[in-house]
Amino acid sequence: IKQCVEITHNHLVTLHHELGHVQYFLQYWDLPIVYRAGANPGFHEAVGDLMSLSVDTPTHLQRLGLLKDYKSDDEADINALMKMAMRKIAFLPFGYLIDQWRWNVFNGKIKETQYNSKWWELRSKYQGIKPPVPRSENDFDPGAKFHIPDDTPYIRYFISNILQFQFHKAACEAANFEGPLFKCSIYNSTAAGEKIA
Repeated sequence: IKQCVEITHNHLVTLHHELGHVQYFLQYWDLPIVYRAGANPGFHEAVGDLMSLSVDTPTHLQRLGLLKDYKSDDEADINALMKMAMRKIAFLPFGYLIDQWRWNVFNGKIKETQYNSKWWELRSKYQGIKPPVPRSENDFDPGAKFHIPDDTPYIRYFISNILQFQFHKAACEAANFEGPLFKCSIYNSTAAGEKIA
């Protein structure tokens, strides 16, 4: 992997996500060409995020020497769960509305003269937010999300946000982890690795 990174927590998690993609590619490289893709577009992102979930646990970060003076108590658990909720649950409405907008453009329900207004209707409906300044059809706010001008389907990220927790739970069970799922790291577990493969 060639990636310009800084030594930060975010880049550590992102790197493991990308390594999850590599691992998934390696699982089917030798299959017939018709099978050389993910079983579902959300699977790739879910496998990547599974790796991120595991590496981002306090136990694993302590093991790496990146989290010092950590004390597992109710306050730390609530903070970890709130951080997870802000990253994962808050994303779901946005992950859903991107392709709602795209599909409605493709099927003609959203006309060219409505691109921006319908975008903000969806943002308001699903996320409960409004634009910070007045917007018009002279603006094209959907284009700020790379996947829209690149014509890349986005529903995979919505699906992966659900699948990753199912995959993580299965891997943690294979690793015989006991405890809350958000504390599970599958580091060094051959059984979890075999389950993922």
